[in-house]
Amino acid sequence: MHQTAKRCVQWAVGLWVLGAVVLIYGAQAYVWLADEVGSDAQAGLDAVDIVLTIARSALFPLGAVLIGAAVVIQTLAPGLRATSPGLQPARLADKGSPQQ
Repeated sequence: MHQTAKRCVQWAVGLWVLGAVVLIYGAQAYVWLADEVGSDAQAGLDAVDIVLTIARSALFPLGAVLIGAAVVIQTLAPGLRATSPGLQPARLADKGSPQQ
């Protein structure tokens, strides 16, 4: 597997696990935090609620996008050639023509 594709899959799995944890325990953590700080910290609790909502909404789709990116990278990986310092796409004209 291509190194970049492998990294995308690793991040995707991590985001899915984090998303599952936030989905399962996010509401409980919010309720616990609200009980601890009381009603004086409503502005802070609103900010925490916004962050939790964004995390619940974004982590699973972002993981799915990274899996899609890994599939595309793996599909295109044979068309890439190693150059220093990184990878750059090989040109179709360079494949059939001799080095100049």
